[in-house]
Amino acid sequence: MLHDPKLLILDEPTVGLDPLISQSIWELLLDLTANEGKTVIITTHYIEEAKQSQMIGLMRKGTLLSEASPTELLTSCNCSYLEEAFLKICQNHVAKTNSFKIPVKQPTRRFSYARDLPPPPLLNNKLFTFGRFKAQVCKNMYLLRRNIPFTLFVIFLPLIQTVLFNIACGHDPKHLSLGILNEEFVGNSGKCSLTQTKNCFLDENVSVSCLVLERLKEKTFELVEYTNEEDGKYAVKENKVWGFIHFSKNFSDNLAIRFNDATDISDENGTDISDSMFDKGTIHAWVDNTNKYMYDMIKKEVFESYTDVVDSLFNKCNKSEKLGNIPIRLLEPVYGNKKPSFIHYASPAIIALCAFYLPAIYTGATIISEKEGGVIERVVLSGMNFIEIAFAQVLVQMIFIIIQTTLVMIVMFLVFDNPFVGDIFPSFTLLTLIGSGGMCFGFFTAIVCRTQTEASFLGIGTNFLLKFLCGLMWPTEGIHYLLRSVSVYMPLTMSTESLRSLTAKGLGLEHPSVYLGFVSIFSWILVFSLASFIMLKLKRDVWTKS
Repeated sequence: MLHDPKLLILDEPTVGLDPLISQSIWELLLDLTANEGKTVIITTHYIEEAKQSQMIGLMRKGTLLSEASPTELLTSCNCSYLEEAFLKICQNHVAKTNSFKIPVKQPTRRFSYARDLPPPPLLNNKLFTFGRFKAQVCKNMYLLRRNIPFTLFVIFLPLIQTVLFNIACGHDPKHLSLGILNEEFVGNSGKCSLTQTKNCFLDENVSVSCLVLERLKEKTFELVEYTNEEDGKYAVKENKVWGFIHFSKNFSDNLAIRFNDATDISDENGTDISDSMFDKGTIHAWVDNTNKYMYDMIKKEVFESYTDVVDSLFNKCNKSEKLGNIPIRLLEPVYGNKKPSFIHYASPAIIALCAFYLPAIYTGATIISEKEGGVIERVVLSGMNFIEIAFAQVLVQMIFIIIQTTLVMIVMFLVFDNPFVGDIFPSFTLLTLIGSGGMCFGFFTAIVCRTQTEASFLGIGTNFLLKFLCGLMWPTEGIHYLLRSVSVYMPLTMSTESLRSLTAKGLGLEHPSVYLGFVSIFSWILVFSLASFIMLKLKRDVWTKS
């Protein structure tokens, strides 16, 4: 009563107490029901204790004999006391029951007539009852409606995750510091003159190094100038710059000679000096290789800047731009574009991971929370079975999964314009199945684990396991060959590849890389469901509080 409950269930609250105290308790209970809208339920074997109640239910041997107000009971039985009325009602019930007996007149008959008794209370052998299922669904919906912040958090959590992923991950870094030493203009690269760019660098003194540096600035690199090679290398070691680029003296002249005729170059003594010329006409770079992605990006940007400059210079010399290219030509990609982004590769994996783990977390946390609070134990004791509990949870979860999948696909493919060239229906269906698989995994977690702590450890452990083995963070082709055979059968490996084939490649359901993903996640749904059923049969006290 200190917690101001809406429902009070009391067992013999005034039996054996002083009459004055008993009267004060009843006055309090009547005031709670009349003025504060409370409901009070009293169980007692002392009938007179309940004479001030609004409604009385009389039970004998598990059967409800009568239910009426005290006045109606006394009037119908023509009695002055409830004890006397209860006695008459019991006698009438026994007489009515015995009237169904049929006397046996022929002792030679080998059968007898059973009494027509009412069925025992709560006797229900049905595997599924819609009434109990509906009650469980209503209970779940009421809990969500009473906790609006939590409900909104569950709905918008994948939306927040995908937005943060698209904003924070997968984009090329900008404004990186890059050290330079241009010996063509030592200590003063600002003297680089762009007025000479109209001339042919094969015939005139055009500073190719300045053109390369200008192109790097256009790519948002922040250039830091050094006067000697040792200072530049030391800056890389001290993490002041990501890399250091060195242009030798007469770099442009040696580069022009290299393209003019590199095979007939010799000094005045006839000694071949082509190796020296090649070295002085080469860009030397030292890059921090501890971050592979940064190393590959800087290397690619420097290479592209150089090739762009050389192509433009050959064009000004009225020569084919192909003369400066390496003898490899990358044509239009079969899938994707020429400048792919890591986010395009990772987006299907992030969607699949959110679709799997968010339903798993919510389902497991909800069931374990109710188990710790004793809610599930009470509903099971009242006659509800696991199928009804599971189906009620599935119905609520499917609503969440559909809403979450819709929001995630809108954000990922419409708002942030990630590649989507396939049909939307197979992709939506696959994500719904992945969410259903996560929900079944949540059921399994709730059955196996007794506390939220155990479930948290299991969820975090499997999360990292799937990230590493399912090709979410790195292609499965790079996994050790011993684990590669195991990775194929993990829950999200084939389904993620199937989603990538649907969204980025536009393949149909008839393609193996697509339909195998559906087969894989559907198989895991069956595995988790079967494992949950087996654990229910083998494990004792599944629904009791630890």
